[in-house]
Amino acid sequence: MSRHINTIGSRQKYWLYFVEAAEVSRIKIGLTGNLDARIQAIRTSSPVKVSLLHSLRGTARQERALHCRFIESQDHCDWFNATDDLRSLIETLKHSSRSEISSLFRRMKAHPLKRPQIAAWRKLEVAS
Repeated sequence: MSRHINTIGSRQKYWLYFVEAAEVSRIKIGLTGNLDARIQAIRTSSPVKVSLLHSLRGTARQERALHCRFIESQDHCDWFNATDDLRSLIETLKHSSRSEISSLFRRMKAHPLKRPQIAAWRKLEVAS
């Protein structure tokens, strides 16, 4: 499926996934309609071994909320530094019920700005 998922209605359900590239201490937070094909594509294109840490049914809004929540540790696009905070959230998601996950995402707000705007905003904030 195309990376244009974020333009689709944010309530549509997809697979929200976390893939780890342990050798470089990075975790990808992504969204796809076809989880098996996406994981295979990542494995095929990655120069290092990757493994699926967790997946759950999710929405584009939830993916954006996670990206915004971990913007400080963003490395490149959907890849984030594998911080203790990110690992802890993944473990929480693994062991939570659907209602607990829904509650967690309701508290986690997606920033209204798009990613490039957020990066520019962060740079201005630091320069101030």
